[in-house]
Amino acid sequence: MEATVKKDFIFNEETVEHLKALSEDSNESMNVIVQELIDKKYRELRVKTRLEAFEKIDGCATGLLGDFSVQSVKANMNV
Repeated sequence: MEATVKKDFIFNEETVEHLKALSEDSNESMNVIVQELIDKKYRELRVKTRLEAFEKIDGCATGLLGDFSVQSVKANMNV
């Protein structure tokens, strides 16, 4: 069984009306709607964070060794 945590949030009236409309339209509780939206935004954040990390290392595996490439080193080997 998954543990739950109770938190109180304060929404303005317009947000509450939007939440009620979403709940009625989907036939799900307001709690489920909020959980699903948070999960969706968190997944988007994880993708963004992973892409940023990938972009930082992009190009690190080009085969370049300083001013030399692996191919040029192999071509100049006396084997």
